[in-house]
Amino acid sequence: MRKISWDNHIKNEYVMSLTVEKGYREENRNHLVYRPIDKDNVAEFSKQDFIHPSLFRKGRYIGVSIGGAQVAFLKVVLNGERGAFFEVKQSDMCLEKLYVFPEWRGRGIIRDAMSHCICSFFPRGKEKMTISLYVRTDNAPAIKCYTKMGFRREGEIKIIRLFRDYTLPRTII
Repeated sequence: MRKISWDNHIKNEYVMSLTVEKGYREENRNHLVYRPIDKDNVAEFSKQDFIHPSLFRKGRYIGVSIGGAQVAFLKVVLNGERGAFFEVKQSDMCLEKLYVFPEWRGRGIIRDAMSHCICSFFPRGKEKMTISLYVRTDNAPAIKCYTKMGFRREGEIKIIRLFRDYTLPRTII
């Protein structure tokens, strides 16, 4: 007999937003190279154990590299598109899954990558653009980075993920 249980995993996250005006300039202090992540190059960005290729099946994932070495990735979701948990309606762009590989942290890579995405996806004909993101409340380095870029905390949400645990019976010999 198999026992199936559902456990809740609750994450507290801050909702942060930034409004930029037309003419916002891209920063690339780290001489980063950007390219979309697709089925042909997903293996290059999924070398870390916790990054599974299924992460890249939906959305616009942008891979970031320096001199051929993969250093980061992030996901861009535009207004009206489905994000990780819900459809983006309150902003022009939502940035998700922002990740810098551990050995590359502390160099301003995510700041440069975010400014690239802001410039690349600025809506035509608009004077202002609102960007939102969600960050775990316990991720102090990320909160500091986003605040330095001008993001402001707009609120806090709880995200509940359900995980299915299977308990198989022990066999008695």
